[in-house]
Amino acid sequence: TGIPQIYLVDIASDSAVQITDIPEGACQPSWSPDGAKLVFISPCKGMDDIYYNVGLYIINVDGTGLTPIETVPGGDFDPAWSPDGKSIAFTSLRTGQMEIFVVSLANLSSPIQLTKGAQTVQSRQPAWSPDGSQIVYTVKRSALYQIWMMDANGANPIQIVRSGQTYSDYLPEWSPNNDLILFNQRCATKYCNPYLMKISSTDRVVL
Repeated sequence: TGIPQIYLVDIASDSAVQITDIPEGACQPSWSPDGAKLVFISPCKGMDDIYYNVGLYIINVDGTGLTPIETVPGGDFDPAWSPDGKSIAFTSLRTGQMEIFVVSLANLSSPIQLTKGAQTVQSRQPAWSPDGSQIVYTVKRSALYQIWMMDANGANPIQIVRSGQTYSDYLPEWSPNNDLILFNQRCATKYCNPYLMKISSTDRVVL
């Protein structure tokens, strides 16, 4: 369509159905656990690293029921639906830097801040554990990205991947059976091909 929109693709037939038709564009979809809804961001003119002045929306997979999640100036992006379907974690710029918030679907107007980094220590890209008890996420310190983990309420944050000053680690994702965390890695000070890495979600000494 010339601007990002969200489509649903049938893998068997390779046919695509357009779900969103928003003039300002839509991207970053995340499924609800029951597969009936999506959360996404808009406006979205194209692929960006940080999305300024955007908001979160919920929509049924048939394109009906478009519902905005109340936002404030800054930008909300990187949405991730919780496994129990009751909450959505996301990155927000509402404090002046990237921090992770969670909002309950029962009260879309009152998100709760989970991370509170010092200045220039920013958090983003949340991903839930399959049981919903923990969140793995990315911390940006200066120009480096690190993989961290915390309880679902924001308690007990801990760095789980230590790549030093050589690599940036980002975009973590939890495996469905809870044993592995996948993430991307690239060189921090020079060009190199990015790699898909894995680490045990419990024995984090082994990459």
